[in-house]
Amino acid sequence: MRMKKAVPTVIAGLVSLVCFAPPLVTSAVADRGDCNSREVCFWTGSTHVGKPQWRWEPGNGRMELPGSLKYKVGAFQANTKACFYGGGETRVVNGGDFRVKYTNDFGSRIDSVGPC
Repeated sequence: MRMKKAVPTVIAGLVSLVCFAPPLVTSAVADRGDCNSREVCFWTGSTHVGKPQWRWEPGNGRMELPGSLKYKVGAFQANTKACFYGGGETRVVNGGDFRVKYTNDFGSRIDSVGPC
């Protein structure tokens, strides 16, 4: 009998947890939405927090990154296909691709971006 009384209490607790718990989405994820379609957005920080420091669109052609980002891309969000260039290498990104903590990877070598 005791088990039957405990079940509704446990269910009520789970329902309130699901319904009233704060969202698990962090601001780093939420701010990626600030990058418009057909853009690649870049941040110097290792997350997508705040407005992007720089944006690129395919119609711009190949462009050097500004000094604040050159060899220091901490995060990016690609909403279109693009090629990242640096150190004699090319990296292709597609719409929907994103990275955080990118300075530990190719972000420390990127000097320009352009259409593929």
